[in-house]
Order: sequence, then C-alpha cells, then structure tokens
Amino acid sequence: MRRVWVLLFVIVLGGCSVKQTKVEFSDKNIVFLKKVDKKVENKVISLTRALRSLSPRVNEKEAKVFSQAAVLYPRYLAEQYELVSPPYFQNFLITLGIKERGLCYHWASDLIAYLKDQELKSFDLYRAVVNEGSMREHHGVVVTAKDRPFSEGIILDAWRNSSDIYFGKLKEDKDYAWIENKKYKVIRG
Repeated sequence: MRRVWVLLFVIVLGGCSVKQTKVEFSDKNIVFLKKVDKKVENKVISLTRALRSLSPRVNEKEAKVFSQAAVLYPRYLAEQYELVSPPYFQNFLITLGIKERGLCYHWASDLIAYLKDQELKSFDLYRAVVNEGSMREHHGVVVTAKDRPFSEGIILDAWRNSSDIYFGKLKEDKDYAWIENKKYKVIRG
C-alpha cells in the first residue's frame, strides 16, 4: 500500500504534467509564441481552412485570428490550470481538491469567453454538450459561420487532448454526438 502512495505522490508532482509551447497574452490578444512549433502552425492553418469552408462570407483575416486564438489559448489555459494528463486524471485531482480547474466545462467556458472577446463578425459561437445530466457529461464549443445553424458547425474541444485543441465538423466527430446546450445563449458575431 505504501508503494501505491509513493507512486501516486510522484505522479501528482509532475510525472504527468503537460508540456506545451509557451504562449503569452496581453489583454485579449495573443502576443507571441516563445518557440515556433510546426505542429501548432499546421493546426492553425488547418483550422483556418476549415473555418473558411463554412461559408464564402467568412472573412479570411478573421478566420486566421480565430484559428490562432482557438489553437493557442488552450495552451495558455494548460499553464493556468497546472494541467496534468490524461484529462481524466486532471478530473480526479479536481475531485480530490488538489487542482481547481480543468474540467471540460471549464475549458469550454474559458475558451468561449476568450473567443467572444475577439469580436469577430464572421462567426457565431454555441455551447455544445453530450450525455447531459450523466456522469459522462462533456462540454465543448461549436463555431459556425454567422447566422448558420449549430448542425453546420465545427466542434472545438480543448479537454479531449489535454489542451491540444480537437476540431472537426460536428457530424464527423466519431467520439461524441454533440447537441446544442440550450442553457447558454448563442454568441452572435
């Protein structure tokens, strides 16, 4: 039993901490990456393309700003949450009172608030949920082109991969069957 406690102690103190590209912010804007990471850069490019595909009315510059924010802000949050991986272990530590934030709804709330602050006019933001009311409840953010329905959106899930944002068309998500969380107001661009 003593060995289990020692192992748990070692894991909690850093064995599973999440190492991410450092990101700094000033007010609501991303300032810079301390170290350029090609994987992160490619993710921003991919999300920009996906956002542009939502509608011909999507502004190209706004799509890029949105993509940078959606990819980089969760990395900043990982530092703020003192994130460990996998996500279920972070949840366990929160349940024990060792950590304060990092549940899926924290990620969704913080990400949607940050994206809202960008004041981008090309997009609407929705809260998404699966398994509402159950122990397996999970939250995310859905982005659509302005004035388009939830069902046409792209899911943004920062919790799933411990701050490495997952994104994809709602209908193509093989892990979750998302529905609009009507408890929250849609944020119109």
